[in-house]
Order: sequence, then structure tokens, then C-alpha cells
Amino acid sequence: MYKALGAAGVDIGGVHNFEMFTKILARAAEIGTHWEPFKDNLCWPAQEAFYLYDEHGAPVPLSQPRAKLGKRFFDFSHRAFLDPGHAGFRAFKGTMALLGADRGKGAVYKMFNAGEKVFKYTLFACEECGDCFLPENFGLCTMGDCEKGIANAPCGDATVGGYCGNNPEQVCIGNRVYEAAASEKGGRERLRTTINKPRNPALQHSSSILNYLFAKDHTMANALISIGESVHASIPKTGKIMHQLRDLGGDAYTKASPELDYIRALIESQAADGADYIAVNLDAFGEDDPQVAVDMMVEYTRLVRQWSDGVPICIDSSDDNVLEAGLREWYRVGTNHDSPIKPPLINSVKVYTVDRILPLKKQYDFAVIGLLVSEAKPIGPGGSHSVDELYSLAQQIFDEAVGKYGFKPEEIFFDSTVFPLAIDMPMEPGVPGYTYRTFETIKKIKSDPKMKGVHCSLGISNSVRDLPGRRIGVCRAYVAKAMEYGLDAGIVNAAHKYGTVEPDPALLELVDAYAKLDGSAEATGKAMELMGKFCQENRKPS
Repeated sequence: MYKALGAAGVDIGGVHNFEMFTKILARAAEIGTHWEPFKDNLCWPAQEAFYLYDEHGAPVPLSQPRAKLGKRFFDFSHRAFLDPGHAGFRAFKGTMALLGADRGKGAVYKMFNAGEKVFKYTLFACEECGDCFLPENFGLCTMGDCEKGIANAPCGDATVGGYCGNNPEQVCIGNRVYEAAASEKGGRERLRTTINKPRNPALQHSSSILNYLFAKDHTMANALISIGESVHASIPKTGKIMHQLRDLGGDAYTKASPELDYIRALIESQAADGADYIAVNLDAFGEDDPQVAVDMMVEYTRLVRQWSDGVPICIDSSDDNVLEAGLREWYRVGTNHDSPIKPPLINSVKVYTVDRILPLKKQYDFAVIGLLVSEAKPIGPGGSHSVDELYSLAQQIFDEAVGKYGFKPEEIFFDSTVFPLAIDMPMEPGVPGYTYRTFETIKKIKSDPKMKGVHCSLGISNSVRDLPGRRIGVCRAYVAKAMEYGLDAGIVNAAHKYGTVEPDPALLELVDAYAKLDGSAEATGKAMELMGKFCQENRKPS
């Protein structure tokens, strides 16, 4: 039947042996394309089946199951102790914090975690994922009660009677979740519009209740304003695909192709991973002809508008013409797909370019990254900009943006630039390292009452250039340490969840040594020792 309807092939599943498989193929060959006389064989109605419409096509009333005892118990317990809107939550959280359980270690934490395991295994077949979705699943667990342990049930293998296709003795958890949802007011709508996120594997075997209580699980708000970096022409594979896509001709950005699918996947994956902005940098194409980068930015801005699910673009370029072209295209009439448009982020302006980009605020709403670089000769130690010089540049950009062009402080990001750790070693005594200056500049900006509300951002992946390995781990440690100084935004791969996963203590110690590299012999010696050890342990064999 499927082949007669034009399918290229048929997936034959549930066949228990090869003999049955060949028998099916032989019988199919006998029937050929004349399948319609056998169509009644394709319907196996369940006894007392439920249908959304009656035989006349009219909707039938939806069933209204009653909440079972287990759900009523869960709802009461959750509301009493784990609903942030109730006093019980605040009392419970305060007590556990006072006892030190928020640190994730210690005797109180271990005792609570042990009791929770027994309790939740008995009631919910808990498998200790540490990132619990019981509230989203109406008091049911899709890890312990699902043969496949999927986050969003059902999978589609259930029988017509509502039993699991892999375990006929078990009711499909998707069916049970639906009935639980249907038993509460508005439950069906919440079920219909909720897609559960992937669980955080780093939390496995930890206390899910305490993770929820102290917002360490999937309920954690983004600790870092994440600017997704994947659509960048300097990334070798991405740049190659971008070249191939451009070579397809005038309709390359509208006509389906593997190259266009690749760019779409980059945009959609960054949005799905929680990026607050999706950065697009095409400067590699403008090295020989700047107009090429301008034209391409227009096309890529349209693609982000089309596929980002509402996540705004970060227009990233050192060319003001590219920045302006992308900004105008983002707000071009006719490109909005019936959804509210969010202001984009412009990366970047400098003290010597603010009068070109910032006046556009009168026409378009946008946030801006101020890059703390100057055309003036640096006067800091070692021939680089000192912390005070970088801070002064931030003050100048802030005064222009807020005082002259009407930006709000929260619409301003400052980037004090990132220098690779692998070569951040001053050649002169008494000269502080670049990482030290970067972090101290962030700290000084964030401590200024006048600039309260501004953000500080860094291109995090630049910190691990030329390192022999463990780059994601070092980035995670770099972010964690920078956040101690006030960092609250970063150009990152959103999939790596920087700022939410605990860094390796050894890597955090390494970054901390560079953060404290003030030029003293003691600090320099420690940084050199830790970097030497890191490179020795992670150098790949020749």
C-alpha cells in the first residue's frame, strides 16, 4: 500500500524472525499494487475505543478522569514545600541552607539524599537522575516508569489499549501522564504546550529535591547571557559550508540544499540550547571585498529571523557597514513572521566609532557591545592598556550611549577582550597579565554605581586558543572565575551550558592563577608551574 502511494520504501518492524520477513515480502509481491480490496484488514479497532469525533463528524465530550491518590499526595507535598509562592518553600529552603545542605556535600546532605532515594524509588520508581521532572509530568516519572526513559512521552509504540509496546504488562507512561493532566483544570493545555528540556547528566545520583530547591537543575535561570557563536565564518567547517552555500548562486539562501540545512541546524540548535542571542560573523568574506560581507549579512539576518524561534541576532562585525546593513534588515518591513521582534545586539562599537552606530538608536531599538580598545597609544605597563585605561574607555562609551543617544544601562555590554591563556605570560617583571587586566576591568566597571545595570561580555573560546586539550573544561573554569569578578554575558557555544555546570577544581585553580597574575614573581611562578603541568598532562602523543 505504501509503495503504491509513492513511498520510496517501507520500514517493516516487529518481525520476530527472518522466515516471517520473507513470507511478508512474498505475500506483498502477490498483492502487488492492488491493495484496496484488503484495506479493511488495516483496521483493528480496540474494544470500547475512544474517538474524538462521532460517526457524524461531531466532536465528542472529552473524558474527565479523577485525580488518583498518588497525584493528590504529590500535589499537596509539592505545594506545601516546593512551591516558591508558599511560605513552606521559604521555610524549607532556609532550614536546609542553614544546615549547609545547599553546598551539595556534608552529613546533612548525605542523610537527606539517602532518605530521598528510598522515598522516591518507592513511590515513583526513581532512577536518581538528579534533575527531576515530576512537576512537569503531573507527578509521574518518565525515567523509572518508561521502558525507554524518554523526557517527553509517549514515544508512539503504545498499543491501542494504552499499554507499552516494549512491555505489554505496563501501561504507557504517556497515557498515565495524559490522564493525570486531564484530571486538573488547565492540565491538558499545559501538557500540550510543554516540552521538557534534556536532563543535566552532571546531576545524576545527587538530590533532585535539593537541586530543585536551590535552582541547580533545569529550573535554573541562565547564569550567563549566552550569545551563541556557532554561525561564524572563522570556524573551519562552518566557513567551508558558507563558501559552498554562496557558490550555489542567487537563490542559495531560499532554495533547499544540504548547505542551507547545515546553517539552519546551527541556528536552530543554538536557539534550542537556550542562547539569548545568535551571533553571525562574516568578516572572513569581506577581507578582499567588504561589500561581500555586507550582502551576506543581509541574507544571514533573514535566516536568523526565519529559524531562530524568536531569539534575536547578534550582528558581529568589525565593519560598521556590515553592522548597519544587518540592523536595517532585522527591522525591514515584511520579514516579521507574526511574532514580536526582539531587539538585536550589535557587536561592536569603539570609542572612535560610536558616532557612526549609536545614532541609529533613534530609528531602531538595539543593544550594543562596547569593545574596550583605542587608537591611542597605550601607556600601561608593558606597552598595553592598563585597567584604568580600559575602565576610562568604558566610561567614555557609557557617557556617549546614555547621555547622548538614549541607551539604558542594561542595553550596554562591555568587552574588555580575551587573551589566550597559553601565551598570557608577561615578558617583563612587574607587568600584569592580560587575563588579570581583563578580570580587574570587569570588576571595576561592575563596582561603579554610575554604570549600575551594564553587562560585561567576553569571547570565551579565545581563552583556550593553542591549548593542547580540555578546552571546554578550561572554558567552563574561565567563565566560573570571570563570573566571580562580575561577568554576566559571553560569546559561547550555548550547548556547553557555561555558568551552570561546576568546573573541574584543578582547571579552576589554573585560571585563578592567571586571574591573579599581577606581575609579581610569586604569581608568575605559580601560573607557569600550573600551565606546564596542564600541558604535560594533556599533550597528545606524537
